Amino acid sequence: MTFRGVTLAALMLSASQTAFAEDKNNYDGDGYVTPVAFVGDITSEAEDAYFAADAAEATRAQQRRTRRVATAAAVSQPTQYAVQPAAPAYNQVAQVGCLGGCAGSGCGASNCDAPGCGLPGPAMSYGMAPSCDSMGGCDSIGCGTMFSGGCNSPSCGCDAPSSGCSVLGGGCSSPSCGCEMGGGCDSMFGGCGSGGRRGGGGLAGALGLCSKDGWFRHEALLWFMQDRNSPALIAVSGPGVLPREPATTTIFGGDLNGGLSAGYRGDAGIYLSENVGVGGRFWILSQNEDSESVSGNGNDQSIGRPFYNSLLNIEDSLLVAFQNNFSGSVTGTSKLDMMAAEAYGRINLGCTKTCQLDLIGGYSYFSVDDELRVSSTSVQNTGRTRTYNDMFDTENTMHGGQLGFEAVVTNGRWFARSLTKVHLGDMKQKVTIAGSSTDSTPPFNSSANSGLLALGNQGTYEQSEFTFVPELNFKLGYRFRQHVEMSVGYSFLMFDSLALAGDQIDRSIDPSALNTNGPFGNRPSFTMNDTSLWVQGVDLGLAITF
Repeated sequence: MTFRGVTLAALMLSASQTAFAEDKNNYDGDGYVTPVAFVGDITSEAEDAYFAADAAEATRAQQRRTRRVATAAAVSQPTQYAVQPAAPAYNQVAQVGCLGGCAGSGCGASNCDAPGCGLPGPAMSYGMAPSCDSMGGCDSIGCGTMFSGGCNSPSCGCDAPSSGCSVLGGGCSSPSCGCEMGGGCDSMFGGCGSGGRRGGGGLAGALGLCSKDGWFRHEALLWFMQDRNSPALIAVSGPGVLPREPATTTIFGGDLNGGLSAGYRGDAGIYLSENVGVGGRFWILSQNEDSESVSGNGNDQSIGRPFYNSLLNIEDSLLVAFQNNFSGSVTGTSKLDMMAAEAYGRINLGCTKTCQLDLIGGYSYFSVDDELRVSSTSVQNTGRTRTYNDMFDTENTMHGGQLGFEAVVTNGRWFARSLTKVHLGDMKQKVTIAGSSTDSTPPFNSSANSGLLALGNQGTYEQSEFTFVPELNFKLGYRFRQHVEMSVGYSFLMFDSLALAGDQIDRSIDPSALNTNGPFGNRPSFTMNDTSLWVQGVDLGLAITF
């Protein structure tokens, strides 16, 4: 080898090493050097073909280096995660929690009532970590993973995943929140309080039903009563016309106007256990009254008390005011009083968190008293004065039982409540008939224990009848505070068998026995008659729960 050849080889070797040192990134970490051109290479057609064949491999190596650089940069920085509230997952994930709630074994401040409750709890499928109380949170599903204050925070939500409860605030005290269901705050399977009344067991607990422990309802009643029947008791006709059937106008009797009666109803009770409660109810109506009073001298109209004359078998009338003969006055009144009292138990049959159905049974008491009085004074132009007083009084007392259902449906603050029940029992009916009269022709006066319609039929009569009283009540209400609600409703009751005063009157009389103490003829007679009576109206309510 000549000196010139050796020198050329040394120059080529030195140029190649310099190119490798300056392009150190050509080492791709896979154990080989990517072939690239460097200073000192002698270009030839063979070398160009060699490097063209390896162009694709060089591109792939560059892509691998880019990915590894990005990975190394990511590892060197701390991981940043966006905090998101836990989503309700109760339809996807079985409940996991600590038996006994926050007080149970294994629970502590770090995973129950402390801020961040829900994160450190027992493991759950789908990568979720529940709190001690329920899956994913404190008072409601999904609460506790981001709210501060833990279960004690008022923004933590309610006892069930109802609309807007756990996010919009208000906590368990918010009236817009639903009832507590499985997975509530105090125990693994819920309940109002630790192992509370509802949701802790039984059919209601399985369905997630819950409500307040006690209630006290006040209602103002505006009820209408069915008109009551009686014979025509006071009638008028034109001057000089005898006020007897049919040429008369009845101004009292026939249909005794029921009209409007105001009243009060109270209902109070408490739940003794998860599904069993007791309560009592009382209601009373003000006196339902119909009355009429008229007087005159007969010049403008004739006034009388019509009856059927059994002695002559004709329609007749006791004259109160008649032209050129009698002047006087007459008054008729009808009064009905009604009240009821109940003691009952109720069993929750179960429903959903927005619906409740209870079976109701217990004791019922009803009292319906009806009184009818007619009093008249007739002064004849000769100076003779006669008065007649008749009284028919009935008392109806029922002792029995009741059976029915009460359903409540809620939607946010609104609720609808329906009550259907039937009262069954023995109705004791008592009728009292009494009369009195006076006959005065100065200086002589006399009195008798008989009236116009109360003669030989006077006395006290009793009987008992098995009866039933169906009841229907519906109300729509709004809960404007957690423990306070107002409602407007409709009530209907039907008494199947009542002895009412007007039905006990026999208008057929023997006038020869008037103003005497007897003996009396066969008429009027007495037969105990009973009839039905309905009452219905509007209820305005205010309820307090506790």
